[in-house]
Amino acid sequence: MSNPTQRLIEELKKTGKNQPELADLLPVSVSTISRWFSGDTSHVSRNKRELIANIMGFDIEFIETGERHYSQNEPVSNAEELLIQILRGETSVEIPLDLVPEVVRLRNKLDDKIQESVQKK
Repeated sequence: MSNPTQRLIEELKKTGKNQPELADLLPVSVSTISRWFSGDTSHVSRNKRELIANIMGFDIEFIETGERHYSQNEPVSNAEELLIQILRGETSVEIPLDLVPEVVRLRNKLDDKIQESVQKK
C-alpha cells in the first residue's frame, strides 16, 4: 500500500508535466521533485501535500487516505476556474477583461498563502 506522499507523486506524474514544469507551478525546487520521483518521499509534511494538492486540483482525501471521495464540490467562480487553468499550465487560457482584477487578486492571495507556508518551515 502506498503512503500519502507516494500517492501525491503518482498524481503529479499523471499530469504529464515534466519536473521543471512542476517546479514552476509548485513551491518546491526541481531537485526536490527529482528526489520525490526517484523515491525519496521522506520529509514531505501533510501541509506541503495539502498545498500541492490544492494548487494542482487533486483530491486531498485520496492523497491522505487512498480512498477516492466523489462528493459535490463547492462551485468555483469563473475567476477561480481561470486561475486553476493557468496554474495547471494550460496554454490557451483567455481571461475576459472584467475578470482580470479578480484573477490577479486570487493569484496574489495564493502567493501570500504559499509565502506563509514557506516561512513556517
